[in-house]
Amino acid sequence: MNPTITHKHTLGPLRWSVPSATQKGITYEVAARVDTGELVCNCMARRVCWHIRAVATGMAGKPRVRVTPAPCTVTVSPAMADFAAAMEL
Repeated sequence: MNPTITHKHTLGPLRWSVPSATQKGITYEVAARVDTGELVCNCMARRVCWHIRAVATGMAGKPRVRVTPAPCTVTVSPAMADFAAAMEL
């Protein structure tokens, strides 16, 4: 009867770094929204741009994923709590 330890992790959105086709040394970031999966880019174009098309067609390579560990929780069963209380006579 050991306590149960729960580990949780949160995955951030997938992100790709895509170099500009016209400006040397400039890189834009395309991210997939967590809730909808829609691809969004941080470039000046306000619609589907070359960078989003590069990600959608697989030309942009592998995405980066940020994993954030959440604090772990310890759950003690009622039987274990009763046993611990009984041991502290």
